[in-house]
Amino acid sequence: MATQTPSQKQQSQAQEIEARKNQAQKMNDHSTTDYLSHSSAVDSAQSTSDDWLFSDPLGFDDVVADEPYPIEDNDNTMNQTFNDPLDQNMPVDAPIVETTETELVEAEIEFDGDTSRANPHFKPLLPKPIHSGESGRQLIMDTETTGLDALKGDRIIEVGIVELVNRKFTGEKLHVYINPQRGMDEEVIRVHGISEAFLADKPTFDKVAQQLYDFMLGAEVIAHNAPFDISFLSMEFDKVGLTDFAEKITVTDSLVLAKQQYPGQKNTLDALVRRLNVGKMDRTFHGALLDSEILAEVYLAMTGGQVALAIDEDIQTEGASSHANFSHLADKLLAAKAQFNDHVSWVAKLVGKHPSLADTQGITCFHQVVDPQSLPSMLYQKSATQQPLAHNLYLSS
Repeated sequence: MATQTPSQKQQSQAQEIEARKNQAQKMNDHSTTDYLSHSSAVDSAQSTSDDWLFSDPLGFDDVVADEPYPIEDNDNTMNQTFNDPLDQNMPVDAPIVETTETELVEAEIEFDGDTSRANPHFKPLLPKPIHSGESGRQLIMDTETTGLDALKGDRIIEVGIVELVNRKFTGEKLHVYINPQRGMDEEVIRVHGISEAFLADKPTFDKVAQQLYDFMLGAEVIAHNAPFDISFLSMEFDKVGLTDFAEKITVTDSLVLAKQQYPGQKNTLDALVRRLNVGKMDRTFHGALLDSEILAEVYLAMTGGQVALAIDEDIQTEGASSHANFSHLADKLLAAKAQFNDHVSWVAKLVGKHPSLADTQGITCFHQVVDPQSLPSMLYQKSATQQPLAHNLYLSS
């Protein structure tokens, strides 16, 4: 191998360095080109994604063209109650409850008392007999019917009952309308105001018979003209096999009581309301529950506390004047604290003022008053009962 001179070595080294620079420059140019190509592609893609013309934020590109987009039924959707997973009071897997608009409206409507038309909002009151067997339990009761004769096909269409225990209202009431499965005369409808259309969707008697029977069992039943109501109830109970109804209750007729207290006078429920100044409610129509509530007040007024004396309340009955007979209330009268002498003096003045009182009103301790001055001594005379005649003073019709 030939030996190089120092100048040749320097030249060779310079060429080698130049070759390395050229190689390095080529490598740098290639990397730059790749980088620029990559950057251009990235910028192009970024520009396309930012352009709203090329973007698809709603995902329409994924929908098959020939399949229409599904549309929800907004009416049904609005009536659904969805579970909220964030609601800690509701289980996540609770079922969806659907409520129709009609159901929501009906739930808010209360019965307005209109029985002249179809009216589905009435809810029967058929309570359990929680006071059954208690002493002093009384049921003030009334019925409405299709007519007047239970033996000729007429049926009960309404029953109303108010409960008393020891002459106090318990708050328990029974009230039900009944479909009689037959028609009614217009004259009858005008009395109670209950139309056939109203009764069309009401239960038949057999559907409520057992609950009604259980509620009335063993009680004292009080009704105005009770034989009418009891005969209809017995007929209806007989039809469903409850044939011992009349034997399971005791009956008090408030009309009989009224006739005893106010003989010769009008003793309808309306007349008693005016006379006793109680139960003044609107009775344009004779509803069973309303009449029971009024009768309860009338009955309590007639049988307790103060007795309304009607001696001066003369009425005309076939041309004759009549007064009330209170002899049946003798056991309810208290002895006066005044001296017997005061009583004798009062009776003497009464008969002296009305000499014919004995003849017209049947005062048995007087037969014929000739000398009013002799009345005090007559009153002290002993009668057959060994009591002073003044003790026997009473009024009779």
